[in-house]
Amino acid sequence: MQQTKTRSQGQTDAQATGEYVRQMLTELRMIANAKDLDFLTYLIEMALLEANDIAEGRMTPPRRETVVPEVSDTPQAVELAKMFMRGELN
Repeated sequence: MQQTKTRSQGQTDAQATGEYVRQMLTELRMIANAKDLDFLTYLIEMALLEANDIAEGRMTPPRRETVVPEVSDTPQAVELAKMFMRGELN
């Protein structure tokens, strides 16, 4: 994304996109929370924090290639997420 200013709002393209993503994530969080999808709600909240920073201009999204985890890495991430939800990582 370019970092040019938009004339109407004085936001960068990244900030405008961050604002849009923030709005969408807020709605998704309400849906997930209403259905008691706790871990999904948590993940959406983490993305929402990131979108807030970008929308407020406190952070510029890094330019990097997408890294796809090895298949063997996935079970470990799932187990860590479960441990977090059980409060075992505090």
